[in-house]
Amino acid sequence: MTMQTRVKEVTLQALREAIASGDPGDYSCPFDGHSNLLIWSRQARELDQFAQGRGYRSRAHPSAMGANLVDLIVVRI
Repeated sequence: MTMQTRVKEVTLQALREAIASGDPGDYSCPFDGHSNLLIWSRQARELDQFAQGRGYRSRAHPSAMGANLVDLIVVRI
């Protein structure tokens, strides 16, 4: 029997709070398209490091726009 995992799609702020509180689950935070991608990307990378520093599995995915930008972060707590 396979167990399906439900991924919660959240904002950067909600993801930051989930990481800080250790709320278990799988989280996805895609770029919203309304923010400045450069600023959003920097914040997502900081969250990626914060999550990994707390021992959680985290991955910031590169944007197709290049320039070392990120447009999605996923975290498993």
